[in-house]
Amino acid sequence: MSAGGTQTFGSGATLNTSSTSFSNFYYCASSGPSNINSLTITGNGLNGTAVTATAPTNYEISTSSAGTYSSSLNLGTATSLNTTIYIRMKAGLSVGAYSGTLTISGGGATTQNVSLSGNVSNCITCSGSLGEPIVNETFGTGSNPGAPLSYVSGLTYQNLDCPNDGYYAVRNVTNNCFNGAWLDGIQDHTPGDTNGYMLMINAEIASGSQFYKKTITGLCAGTVLKFSAWLINPHTNTNSTLPNVTFNVYKSDGTTLIATYNTGPIALAASNTDWKQYELTFAIPTGESSIVLQIANLTPGGLGSDIFVDDIQLRACGPTLSTSARLPVFAQVQQLLLRE
Repeated sequence: MSAGGTQTFGSGATLNTSSTSFSNFYYCASSGPSNINSLTITGNGLNGTAVTATAPTNYEISTSSAGTYSSSLNLGTATSLNTTIYIRMKAGLSVGAYSGTLTISGGGATTQNVSLSGNVSNCITCSGSLGEPIVNETFGTGSNPGAPLSYVSGLTYQNLDCPNDGYYAVRNVTNNCFNGAWLDGIQDHTPGDTNGYMLMINAEIASGSQFYKKTITGLCAGTVLKFSAWLINPHTNTNSTLPNVTFNVYKSDGTTLIATYNTGPIALAASNTDWKQYELTFAIPTGESSIVLQIANLTPGGLGSDIFVDDIQLRACGPTLSTSARLPVFAQVQQLLLRE
């Protein structure tokens, strides 16, 4: 994703976008749609004619991450503009690369262009046995508060039972957060933990915030790995924004995408134990021995979009293991003697 741009028409009308390109759209063949990227569009001095966002072929856009997607959007006729749209690659595409240009036009301003590119790849599945975790983030155990985490990025640590917008906390239970806006009694997911910690994220107002990033080295090309985490939506308000989380795996440069997975909107938890696991399976590319793992929330905070995280793992996929029971030698001899 690149930094945004501003273009000004002679009349003084301006259109601005928070980014000029997105290159990380991805999904496995026979599935989709892709992960979602958000784009903030602002305008000033507009002349009152409609501002329109138009997606290229194979892409679609919406004013809500969980809403209805279409090929174009009318963003209004006001003289100023400040809105966010959501972009994804359409479902059902064949294996291959897809690129195009999203245009923002109207209002008397010069058209703003945003480059889009993505890939549809053959799915990699893990049907065998999982190895011991290469990464196993349980967040530890102890009394409250848990310490700040070096691998949490994009958010600021806050030593509170209920962190504010744009902050995270490390705690082992929720208790009367925001006058009941979060479920009481949510505890960490890790089996067998006593006073186990979980990562509690109160989403920042801006969307697309990364909250986990870690570089893994010493891997072998061709290895199939499973990247997973357990998540729960703590909100109780049925009108709250649902969190929408993306898992990304990059090459060692931190920008070249290997694989991505989007959870889609995560529903309100049915109970304070309603943790769900989300996962992405991928293969290490030829010539690579290091990867960068990233998890981000695609939706803005304020009312909702908050997420709790536990048990982030990276595990190798091995062959299917089977066992066969054989009688001890003396029992086999005994059976032979009985037959005689």
